[in-house]
Amino acid sequence: VSGSMIGFNLEIAKAAANAYIDGMGIHNSECAITTFSSSNYLIQDFTIDRELLKQKVDAIKIGGGTNYDAGFIDKPAGGLQLTKNANLKKVIIFLSDGLPNFPPSVDRIVNEALAQNVTIYTVTIGLKSPAVLKTIAEKTGGMWFESVNSIEVIEDIYRKIQSLAEGSEPCSIAWKSGIPCSVEESKVELNEYSKNLKTSFSYFPPPDAVPILEFNPKSVLF
Repeated sequence: VSGSMIGFNLEIAKAAANAYIDGMGIHNSECAITTFSSSNYLIQDFTIDRELLKQKVDAIKIGGGTNYDAGFIDKPAGGLQLTKNANLKKVIIFLSDGLPNFPPSVDRIVNEALAQNVTIYTVTIGLKSPAVLKTIAEKTGGMWFESVNSIEVIEDIYRKIQSLAEGSEPCSIAWKSGIPCSVEESKVELNEYSKNLKTSFSYFPPPDAVPILEFNPKSVLF
């Protein structure tokens, strides 16, 4: 909730939280909300009450700097302080729209997460994921998401995280493309209807996937 979150960035963050809350299984999930800027703030301890969680999300205010340690590990309300009292599988979703004001304590964060068996997912709004967040996510068995700039995208991301957190395993998807005659950008849209997930991306086929005509001999005189 640093000062830079004012306006649309805060809207994106709240939409993401509400998407996660809507998808909670009330018999096998509980959720807590904590925010951070220069310090950290306990918004709501663990509960299964969706309406209460949404009320607390809607009331979130902004102000201050960006201290990743406050968000992750500092007392009283860093994420890894709250997970000490969690009763179920432990997952932290860490969201920020800014670079830290000083280098975070990556080793302490990772070691504490591993000691508690916490999986950490990191999401950055409007900027590439800093290397420190990639490291924290990867070393704790989580994933990182970067350059988010729309409500639709972040809602899909949070639903994906929720699906993974509740036991769904990632899979590989393969398909046969057409035969391109040049190295041009291909656009793909994937839909997973049972989880209401959608994503789109683009890629360039490798040069060896593009067919060419070869003649032997090169020419014929007649």
